[in-house]
Amino acid sequence: MIDDHSSSSLVVPASTQDHSQGMLSAAVMLVMYGDYQCLRSAAVYKLIKIIRQEFTVSFGEDYLCFIFRHFPQIQIHPQAQRAAQAAVAAAAQGKFWGSPLKSVINISNQKNYLKGGHENFQNL
Repeated sequence: MIDDHSSSSLVVPASTQDHSQGMLSAAVMLVMYGDYQCLRSAAVYKLIKIIRQEFTVSFGEDYLCFIFRHFPQIQIHPQAQRAAQAAVAAAAQGKFWGSPLKSVINISNQKNYLKGGHENFQNL
């Protein structure tokens, strides 16, 4: 296998400003642009959690770095921007991956469900 990273560089390089799990120097960098109110984002996040577990078992904890970047699609998900802002506030307290983020997601889910939508990060 040729180790050529020139064609696989991120346009916006990974940094300590990102919401990440793993080492920024990891061999594999997985970046997700997500919307907290989007069913597809939720499905991709579930898949990424499985991939992270498999890579950790097979290659060790430092092989994969997962980065989450906000991409609220406010035209179709009106609560996504607020959820992203709340997640950034939680991150400022060192709790991006913790329960405050799940609370934001659940609030967004409830509002979306009441409006007849079923797109959410429920049961992650």
